[in-house]
Amino acid sequence: MIKDYGKIIAKNLRRIFLENDKTQAQVSKDLNINKATLSSWMNGTRIPRMKNIDLLCHYFNCTRADIMEEPSETSWIDTLVLIVGNDKEAQRLLINTALLNSENKVIASDTINRLLAYQMEIERRKQP
Repeated sequence: MIKDYGKIIAKNLRRIFLENDKTQAQVSKDLNINKATLSSWMNGTRIPRMKNIDLLCHYFNCTRADIMEEPSETSWIDTLVLIVGNDKEAQRLLINTALLNSENKVIASDTINRLLAYQMEIERRKQP
């Protein structure tokens, strides 16, 4: 039971950090939490005490339930992680693209398609 609870908290913390564009190092420094302790919460090997849950809630402007409970539906962050894994550059690229207006999304899409075509041509030329 405790292990599952740790996994739920870890998953929620990873989502909350990503949604708020925060790193473990930033939060550790801002909240004066030992880096190893924070890391153990993030990987689910330890569970934060309630005072630390409350500290995180205040910092991220979220509720205890946001950190401690299994989400009732898959969040967009969970879907993003399923698509690109833990590749932070890919995550940031997708998030930034989502923030573009319609006209700039078309420009970004066109640019990405051209880059992919160029990359594929380079790779094709390398093959014997």
